[in-house]
Amino acid sequence: MFNQIVAKNPAGIAVAPANPKAFEEPIRKAMEKGITVLTCDADSPLSKRYSFLGTGNYDAGVVAARYMANLINGEGEVAVLYLPGLFTLEERTAGFKDTIEKEYPNMEVVQVANAGGDQTTAAKAMSSIMQAHANLKGVFCPVSTAGVGAATVLNEANKVGKVKIVSFDSNRGTLDLIKEGVISATIVQNSWSMGFWSMNFLYFVKHDLVNPVKD
Repeated sequence: MFNQIVAKNPAGIAVAPANPKAFEEPIRKAMEKGITVLTCDADSPLSKRYSFLGTGNYDAGVVAARYMANLINGEGEVAVLYLPGLFTLEERTAGFKDTIEKEYPNMEVVQVANAGGDQTTAAKAMSSIMQAHANLKGVFCPVSTAGVGAATVLNEANKVGKVKIVSFDSNRGTLDLIKEGVISATIVQNSWSMGFWSMNFLYFVKHDLVNPVKD
């Protein structure tokens, strides 16, 4: 789809490349044709895109770690339930793990598990984590489907309140589970602003309203 749009030679393209590696060459070719490409929400940092607009995902992981530490009084075993291979989720996970390691000596990330792409797979992964770590106190879910899947397991195992969940995004399922007290917190991105400012940035570049600087 991206290449089809490039063939129409637009003034600019805003794209959220879930797979950063796959988009490197297509974005590079579009830029070489004179089409301004910016990445939003998800980044492809080696693609030579014009700019990136989105959440500081590593910092989001830092925030999640500190909030989790507050929930469990800075002590105990925690896990991460994510989707490997996606740059944004890798960054959130790295921020979480690094912060626990540096700032909370009495906490330990005992497992990082693949949540798959749906709630059912996430629930199975959460069950496995809990079986392997009976003293688990919390799980960070940097993707919303993982948070909802993990919450399902806590309900079934009567572990609500005993294992804390810090999730991501503001879909209806996540918000309902927060109201029910199953998910303790979620980190919400300003997705509307990403779309708004992406289109504004493309306009600014097209009409020479921004002066780029090196680095």
